[in-house]
Amino acid sequence: MSNISFMKKFGLLILLVFVLNILKVTAQDEPFKALFIFNITKLVDWPSDYKQGDFIIKVLGKSEISNHFLGKKVINQAITASNSLSVESIGKCHILFISAEESGQLGTVLSRFKGKPTLIICESPGMCSKGACINFVKKDNKLGIEVSKASIEKQGLKVSSDLISLGTTVD
Repeated sequence: MSNISFMKKFGLLILLVFVLNILKVTAQDEPFKALFIFNITKLVDWPSDYKQGDFIIKVLGKSEISNHFLGKKVINQAITASNSLSVESIGKCHILFISAEESGQLGTVLSRFKGKPTLIICESPGMCSKGACINFVKKDNKLGIEVSKASIEKQGLKVSSDLISLGTTVD
C-alpha cells in the first residue's frame, strides 16, 4: 500500500471518528449519517462489476438522506441516490439505507438481497442483531454505529478493519 493511500485512509478514519464521537446529534443528524455513508464507501471492497457505472445508494422510506449525495463521486463513479417506498421497487444497489419508519421491512430486505453485494444500513435499535450490516445508534446524545462483520460477509462484501474499529461490533 502506498503512503498516499495510507494517508488518505488515515485522514478518512480521523474524520469519521470526529463525526461519530465528537459531534452531538441534533435534529439534523441526517447530514452526519450521509457523510458517514459517503466515507465508508471507500472502506468497502466492492466486486469488480460494482466498480463500473454509477454508485447506487437507495433509501427505503421517506428520509431526506438521499439529497445529501447530489454531485458526489466515489473514486470514479458518480453517486446516484434515490428513495424507494417499497422493497419490491429497489433494484441493484451498492448501499441500501433503511429509514427508522421502514425498519420492520428488514426481513424482507434480507431475503431479497441475500448474497448480493449490498451494504444494508439501518437506524433503529437492535438492527445489526437482526441482520443489518451497519446500524446508526445514539448514545449519550452522540451518533455512533454498530457493525456486524458476519452480516457484511453474508452480503459477499469485505470491509477494512478501520470500519470495524469505528463502531461497536455486535458479533
